[in-house]
Amino acid sequence: MSKNKKLNPRRLLRWLWVLLVFAAVSWIGWYSMPMTESQKQRNKTTIEYKSCYALMSGKDTLLYIGELANDWTRVKTSPNDESKVMKKETFGGAWHNKYWLIPSCLGRIVTYNPDYKADSLLRIVNDTLPQLVKKQEQLLADKSKRLERTLEELRYFIRVHDVADEGYHVVAAHYAEVEADKERIDSALVALQNIGDKPLRMQLVQRYTAIYKNRRGKTRRRNCRLLKSDNPSLICTIQTRNRLKPIIAYATFASDPGEYVAPEPMPEYTYDGEKEGGKREGHGIYFDRAGNYYDGFWVNDQREGFGCSVDSAGNVRVGLWKEDRFRGERLNYTPERIYGIDIARYQHEMDGGVFPINWKNLRITSLGVKTPKTITGAVNYPVSFVFIKSTEGTTVLNKWFASDYAEARKNGIRVGAYHFFSTKSDPLEQARHFLTNTKFSRGDLPPVLDVEPSDAQIEAMGGAKVMFDWIRTWMRTVEQYTKVRPILYINQMFVNRYMPLAPDVAEDYEVWIARYNEFKPDMHLAFWQLGYDGRLSGIRGDVDINVFNGYKDDWEEYLKQRAI
Repeated sequence: MSKNKKLNPRRLLRWLWVLLVFAAVSWIGWYSMPMTESQKQRNKTTIEYKSCYALMSGKDTLLYIGELANDWTRVKTSPNDESKVMKKETFGGAWHNKYWLIPSCLGRIVTYNPDYKADSLLRIVNDTLPQLVKKQEQLLADKSKRLERTLEELRYFIRVHDVADEGYHVVAAHYAEVEADKERIDSALVALQNIGDKPLRMQLVQRYTAIYKNRRGKTRRRNCRLLKSDNPSLICTIQTRNRLKPIIAYATFASDPGEYVAPEPMPEYTYDGEKEGGKREGHGIYFDRAGNYYDGFWVNDQREGFGCSVDSAGNVRVGLWKEDRFRGERLNYTPERIYGIDIARYQHEMDGGVFPINWKNLRITSLGVKTPKTITGAVNYPVSFVFIKSTEGTTVLNKWFASDYAEARKNGIRVGAYHFFSTKSDPLEQARHFLTNTKFSRGDLPPVLDVEPSDAQIEAMGGAKVMFDWIRTWMRTVEQYTKVRPILYINQMFVNRYMPLAPDVAEDYEVWIARYNEFKPDMHLAFWQLGYDGRLSGIRGDVDINVFNGYKDDWEEYLKQRAI
């Protein structure tokens, strides 16, 4: 039987010290050793960073803003959804221990703070915030008006075209984009208009998300917060919301998130489409920060061929381009369009003889051959409307007006009457002469003032200002009597030279334009006189051919809204 030995406390203490020293040396050695490739990969993580600014009043957010630009109309804004305006970046991060020797990750990650200069910027902004908000309110209001003009132009195009027309779908798609942009602008404007005397401040909103793979290789995401204890700098530390790191991740005190590559600044324009030799070639969509848009074809970096353009002022141009210049919209003439004619005594009196019009057999058989036209199918169109000359100046009458008027109505053709404008007669007397000698019936087209003076005649009457004053007098007088706003008949040369001098006339009155060209006039119009050498069964000689700016449904609506 052996005798039990007593434990020696000193020996036990020595062994504990040995174990502690061994553990410490092992621990230090382990931490001092370079990471293996496997550990390096486990140490890395991807960080998704989103940020925006919030206009605040107390605890209430009034508006989220994508970036602190001088013009908020050019950045994303939302009154209630930060996700719609946040800019997003993706860069590297590394799991990080707080202490050197103690495993203390607690979900900490060393990464980057791209908005590390925001504090100083916010101090400047907040010092002048009320004035800045007032400036942005005006910019938003101006932008809303411009967008509404763009929508009006796009609506006009959609209204007078058919889905089969070239460019219709492009315009319709862009309309939806502009409409969404206007809703964004208007919602931001309302938010600023409702501020009143509320105290304001601007603050930065930051959202960090760690993206990594678990043991099974599946991607996982964890929301993180910026540790406020860190000093503002490009390198920062974030922490997962639950203060945990994935089991598979490897954390070290000497973490390196890798190189930060700043995103490219927002370009002045974007182009999405075909290129050749670094230049735009083929189909592509161009959009710049000023609001200019083009969807169409390019050759050697210039617009060439068919395209749809909307400029920053809201002007819409859909048609053919040549060497970066708009040529116009080339119509395709089909039986679906609404055609008509205009006549005077010359359709009865020619070559020393007098000829009747066979109204029962009236059909358009040719649109004319003096200018090129794109025609689908045979030309054999019914006459849907006719404008008949009634008077000229203060004394001239068309003796055929009454009989032509009666026969056209008898045969179901819509009738309108026109007066030929004189530069030598008082406009009020001209209007009275027209109203006294012209018949107006329910369902007739609006009356027309035919304005075709030469430059010399305009100068002799006192210039363009006097001419437009006379035009306004005639139009107002006839409108008061007929209760229908008259139409202004002019030619393309008059449009180019004189209409810019009277924007109110262009705005207030519908235009019937004479332009003998393969391209449709680049302006709003009711009717287009496309040729002077048309042919009809039932009329001897050449006849002016006209087309209504729209299709059947729009024609019927036009008659409801504009007929006498």
